Amino acid sequence: MKRQYMSLILYHNEQQRQIAEASRAEEQVKRAPEQIITEIAPAGPFYPAENYHQKYRLQGHTDLAKGIGLTPDLLHTSHVAARLNGYLIGVSGLKQFEDEADLLGLSKDQVQYVREYVIQNEGGGIFC
Repeated sequence: MKRQYMSLILYHNEQQRQIAEASRAEEQVKRAPEQIITEIAPAGPFYPAENYHQKYRLQGHTDLAKGIGLTPDLLHTSHVAARLNGYLIGVSGLKQFEDEADLLGLSKDQVQYVREYVIQNEGGGIFC
């Protein structure tokens, strides 16, 4: 796996490191014999990715992105864009989306559009 696509948990203090280590160990037990390769490392300077990487999956749904007013600046900061990006690829599930849909400020058509992708991809996505 290329380093740019690896799974990584960054921590800021010892307590966070311990929680991350325990979480990884717990997940390893659940997934055995599959090997968890998530790296755990201290947080350092943060450099945002280029705009074309931001909310990448959502950007592929151009009508939806335009409909929510997604601009290049909002790619980095929009909570709604982050939530939709995950839902579209199957992170979380239908119940969580239904519980949150009214809070996202979407039209009925937009909710139905996203709902279809949530159902189609539920449980299948971790790469945004």
